[in-house]
Amino acid sequence: MKFLHIALIALLFAVTSCGQKVDKTAETAPQAEQLEVPAIEDTDPEAAQFEAERLVNTVYSMFVFDLRDDANPRLYFTPEALQKLADAYEFDCDEGTCYAFDQLRTPNQDVAPDSEEESAVISVTPEADGWFLVTFTDMGWPGKTRVKITDGKISDYARL
Repeated sequence: MKFLHIALIALLFAVTSCGQKVDKTAETAPQAEQLEVPAIEDTDPEAAQFEAERLVNTVYSMFVFDLRDDANPRLYFTPEALQKLADAYEFDCDEGTCYAFDQLRTPNQDVAPDSEEESAVISVTPEADGWFLVTFTDMGWPGKTRVKITDGKISDYARL
């Protein structure tokens, strides 16, 4: 289990970058192979924790730290969470729907001094009622966000 966790962190280091995250292609782009996200069952806390970690790591690597053009956010976010991300988007949106995935990051726009620009999920800690605390580093800055997971998708979030 620890090896898988370390492998996921290493993978995140390899595919992360910084910048504003916007998805203009989610409704029209052909879909690449996507991770199937099973519903997180409350009956097995260890399985629920594993699936939450997998979902959060996938979302952060595909949307938050580095936006994949072929990624479909509807596979990982509920319609309510996507609406909240769309409402938070502050710039002109040229085509399709744009999402403010930066809401899941720190508000810092520059690299932390004396850092190596690393961006990675450090931990996903269960809280009550389907909420998880996501601890991460964003271009060297420490950050925390709470995400709620419902039926295998992120249904709400709050930057801390």
